[in-house]
Amino acid sequence: MRSKVAELEGLLREYERRCGTEGLAIVTTKGLIMASSFQRTHDEKAMSAMAASLQSIGNRVSGELTMGEMTSILIDGAVKTILLMSAAEIIVMGMAPRDSGIALIKFEFGNLLQEVLNILHE
Repeated sequence: MRSKVAELEGLLREYERRCGTEGLAIVTTKGLIMASSFQRTHDEKAMSAMAASLQSIGNRVSGELTMGEMTSILIDGAVKTILLMSAAEIIVMGMAPRDSGIALIKFEFGNLLQEVLNILHE
């Protein structure tokens, strides 16, 4: 299992360089952290729990408003932007400077999510 964790962490570092994000994490929909490239100044357990909660709330809102399956959540702060994308039981969460090209990051997150799923199903 450790080799998959190392592989996931390497993948996060690669995407961090590619996208210009300031941290990425892979968490479960239960709020458990699988891998992270966030600086240790961030509380990873709290962040993963919040990501799972946001995902759950987003799914509930999507269902109540009959808007179809939710594909992503975007939180736009004054300084940074947070993006969450999910598939199956996995959530990819990332933080980027506010002036980042969010469309490109969102595209790359889709690729990252697929690669994560491929690694986990090997």
